[in-house]
Amino acid sequence: MTGTVRDEANYQAVLAAMVRDEQASPAAAGLSIAQCADEALELFKQLAGVPLLAGVRGSSLLTERSAFMPLANPATTSANGSCKLLPSSSGLIAINLAREEDWSLLAAWLQTEHAISHWDTVKALVAARDSAELVARARLLGLPVAPVNAVQGDHCYGIRARGDSCAHSGGSPLIVDLSALWAGPLCTHLLQLAGARVIKVESRSRPDSTRYSTPALHQLLNGGKRSVVVDLGLPAELAKLKTLIESADIVVESSRPRALLQLGIDAEAMVRAKPGLVWLSITGYGRTQPQANWVAFGDDAAAAGGLLSEQGEQLHFVGDAIADPLTGLHAAIIVLDRWRRGQACLVDIALSTVAAFVRRHCEEIEPLAAATLERRKNPQPAPDLGSDTHIYIGGGQ
Repeated sequence: MTGTVRDEANYQAVLAAMVRDEQASPAAAGLSIAQCADEALELFKQLAGVPLLAGVRGSSLLTERSAFMPLANPATTSANGSCKLLPSSSGLIAINLAREEDWSLLAAWLQTEHAISHWDTVKALVAARDSAELVARARLLGLPVAPVNAVQGDHCYGIRARGDSCAHSGGSPLIVDLSALWAGPLCTHLLQLAGARVIKVESRSRPDSTRYSTPALHQLLNGGKRSVVVDLGLPAELAKLKTLIESADIVVESSRPRALLQLGIDAEAMVRAKPGLVWLSITGYGRTQPQANWVAFGDDAAAAGGLLSEQGEQLHFVGDAIADPLTGLHAAIIVLDRWRRGQACLVDIALSTVAAFVRRHCEEIEPLAAATLERRKNPQPAPDLGSDTHIYIGGGQ
């Protein structure tokens, strides 16, 4: 539905009103996930005011990772195989074991004496336990576990702090991108296509894992950006990182709030101190406590927001980590609009809330087909890790 908007289901108008006045908008009922994404990308193109992504539909952004890695058709198991919908004694929950350390925590979570290495064991133990207790214990341990359809989505973001406005005299905004994986890098990729300059910052000890797990996707999302690597354990490098952040017009990050605060990086204080600074915080459930400490990835966050399809009597995952690209796309709209208006603010956007927001506007949730377009390419190369560190951290500007 690219390029047109139906009167009875005007998702572009819903998004534009939400971004403009921050008020909850009436649901644009009757849409599909694909239509929501198509109309969101069209709104971004209108805001950008420059030619970009010619012939590309927003819905193709949701599925393009499938061109770069082997994926199965999602069902009660996610496309990438790491997340499952499992019944507990009191309701359905999503369990995402995306990291090696998640498996090592299962015995503590399910209170067994022996290590757990098979999904069958997880399924049997979960079935005998209460979902609320399972979820609460998982969140204490840092496991991405969520009850299905637990998050509402009247609004897909919030403003956590405001600063002084600043009239921009034109030119390209400088973005310091501290995010990793999919949602944040997609957001800054779209902003870069709209004219922004992007510096991607990674930890020396824990660089963005897409560099090695899905290098073609990393190239697509990060081509043309500058690369800075820092050792967060060295006070001198951390101090230079803070100076770099202070020079930014836009900051994008996907850390839990306490992680940056422990480094002495206070997003709210920086927004109040610098006129016009737009700070985008991407989390699983938002910055409000206790949700700010909960871990989430794209599939379990989508389940929490109810963005699942009904197949007979079962709920199935939709697409591939669908909350990630949806969040990156919606965040790009919000950030571009706020920066253009010179409004200093801390934008609080959550994977689960975006999923719930899109769900609110969909009549039925249908499985998403894999992208049928040619694999999208970024003509600009992605930089080697840390190739620009000497410019921004180790030496003069």
